[in-house]
Amino acid sequence: MENKKKEIKVLYIIHGCQMGGATISFLNMITELVKYGIKPIIVGPNTYKGNTGKEFFKRIEQLNIEYHGIFIPMQIWPITLNWEQRILWPINFLKLVIKILIGTKQLEYTIKTTNPDIVHTNTGVVSIGNTVAKKYNIPHVWHLREYQDKDFNWKIFPSKKIFIKKLQTDNYVITITKDILRYFHLDKNSNCKCIYNGILSTDDAKEPISKEKYFACASQIQENKGHEDVIRAFAEFYKTHKDYRLKILGFGDKHFIYKMKKLSLQLNCSEAIDWLGYKNNVKDYIRKARALIVASWFEGFGRMTAEACMLGCIPIGRNTAGTKEIIDYTGGLRFSTVGELISRMNEVVEMQEREYNNIAKCIQQRAVNAFSIEQNAIEIYKLYYNIYKNPSF
Repeated sequence: MENKKKEIKVLYIIHGCQMGGATISFLNMITELVKYGIKPIIVGPNTYKGNTGKEFFKRIEQLNIEYHGIFIPMQIWPITLNWEQRILWPINFLKLVIKILIGTKQLEYTIKTTNPDIVHTNTGVVSIGNTVAKKYNIPHVWHLREYQDKDFNWKIFPSKKIFIKKLQTDNYVITITKDILRYFHLDKNSNCKCIYNGILSTDDAKEPISKEKYFACASQIQENKGHEDVIRAFAEFYKTHKDYRLKILGFGDKHFIYKMKKLSLQLNCSEAIDWLGYKNNVKDYIRKARALIVASWFEGFGRMTAEACMLGCIPIGRNTAGTKEIIDYTGGLRFSTVGELISRMNEVVEMQEREYNNIAKCIQQRAVNAFSIEQNAIEIYKLYYNIYKNPSF
């Protein structure tokens, strides 16, 4: 591999600007790839909501990266969770079709004016990158960061079968776990590979520190992230550990947050739960936590699980999907039920400091080897370089 011999222009398609796991992983990736001579051009939504969107554009400006705002529709069938959504389904479907057409035309114009060497779609729920790249005979990389149906209950448009066929034809596919690779029947395709997300720099993997008496839970706050199970488990744990707290970090659905706060009141543990919202310094909270609890039902990767591992904090994660895959590789504690989660919380609290640190160090070393930003960039640059040198490899 010839490093920095030729600038490779890559047009990235993103579907959102909120500073969730996929966006943070994306920013880590391009920040490091620039050092290899990659010239990024980003195509994404022409509007954004909230302070986390502002944080995204602040980072893009600092990196001096060209950005084009266009329609980026998520290509999933309209959601029908309530009667209002069901009544509006025909209108929402028509809006989806129109957005796909508009987004496709806008992307065509952007590609013609920027002339990229590679198009890289940063998520599985956006298909217009594949359509336009194929039309202009440009290599396309599809980065699958989610299951879509198992994790978010989305129904793939127009169908899962057609989506898998697209992935297997004229595409280079990156998945963020081996399980996602298998889930979309790509594990036998030589143009498809698993590259774990780049979570933190190797410099962030410092010696584990003494832990404070709290558990951390850091993710978007919504039903599929499993906060209800965490609160129920903590309520039971808190009955015998009044000196411990639960710190919940992240933004989310206001109605769901209200529901969870009401639940904690009913379970008599609300006074020991801190709802901290979105934090730029989430690493500091995780590094000091006794454990990070990851209760997501089906996590595409499990970014926070990997981050805890790298920061010397033992993860307690649900025994499914990406969370299971990470803990199987690095070490940590797994649970399947609320009762098991309570047992794991007791187990980690009962560890002596020396025992805890020895376990945390072993977990940390494995995580650094697999999930560092530097390792992620090396693997993705190798893929780009091979595509550039031999688009049909």
